[in-house]
Amino acid sequence: MLLDIIEDNTVIDIQVNGAFYKRVQALFYSMLTGKEPELINEIFEKIKNENIDSEQVAHIQTIVVLMREIEEQAKAQDKIIKKDVNPEDLNKD
Repeated sequence: MLLDIIEDNTVIDIQVNGAFYKRVQALFYSMLTGKEPELINEIFEKIKNENIDSEQVAHIQTIVVLMREIEEQAKAQDKIIKKDVNPEDLNKD
């Protein structure tokens, strides 16, 4: 069977809009909802120390990296605005 594969070291440029970014944020917050603050701190310590020892930590790291890249590109293109937002509102369409 032939599958389309992207090599690990290949960098791909993509474009996303603000609506997609909001959905990624909502996914991120939903992954953390209901978790104890101590566990959240532990997860982020593991990410910081590159100690990706579970699927849960790996998935959260993936979302964090995606969000950070979108934010960095938006800043570089002067497309960031500051707005006070309630995280619970991110799940609403």
